[in-house]
Amino acid sequence: MKNQLYTMTNQRGFMFPYVLFIITILLIFVTSSINFYRNDIQLTQQYLEHIRVETLFQMGREKYKQNITNSESISPSSEVTYEFPDGNVTILTKKIDGDNYHLFFTIYTKELNMKYTYTHTYHISNLSNS
Repeated sequence: MKNQLYTMTNQRGFMFPYVLFIITILLIFVTSSINFYRNDIQLTQQYLEHIRVETLFQMGREKYKQNITNSESISPSSEVTYEFPDGNVTILTKKIDGDNYHLFFTIYTKELNMKYTYTHTYHISNLSNS
């Protein structure tokens, strides 16, 4: 057993692979953490945009209900636009039959400049009660 391996007898050179392996693992960990953070930022922006759209929808619907209650009449086909601090809401009304109406909401947000559309069917008594 006179011939021993050079890497086993030279202790200084034997530590380099361990250090390199640990640095690689740390680099992978830091890179993945940065990617997770970027994804979280993007998800948060989308979530906040969704909350803005829902808020604009509710604000537009309530303002439209107030206008209907104050005017006491709905034209068979009309379009109304409301401006709010977070964006604009356009409501297109189409009469289906009797007291039933389709309300087409088009919502434009100012933050991300996105357009969203919703369609709802309302009975005229629902407009004043709900």
